[in-house]
Amino acid sequence: MEYDKLKDVLMNKIYQEFSEYKQNLVKKFTKEEIIDKSYKITFKEETVLILEGLILGRNEIKALLNTEKPLDKMYNKYMNIETSMLDKMTDITRDIVEDLENEFIKKREKVR
Repeated sequence: MEYDKLKDVLMNKIYQEFSEYKQNLVKKFTKEEIIDKSYKITFKEETVLILEGLILGRNEIKALLNTEKPLDKMYNKYMNIETSMLDKMTDITRDIVEDLENEFIKKREKVR
């Protein structure tokens, strides 16, 4: 099978898994429970977008195709990584706060 068709088959599988996941949430969980699962929903949604644009090797595509629920598998592996997104978000937040502080100081100095 040529690369583009193989990638299309993979993406169809990924879209189907994500669609079924969302349908299952709506059928089985309350609004509050769905909100509690928003991190997982967002992770899966972002992973779908990343996979759409990612150039994968044929064996990578085949590995994902042979994985029963690739989005679930990736989410579970991600949750077990020691360096979390929270660490990265903390660093980014710190940088943004420092930038805002610098802007504040510059504006305050202009007023004087």
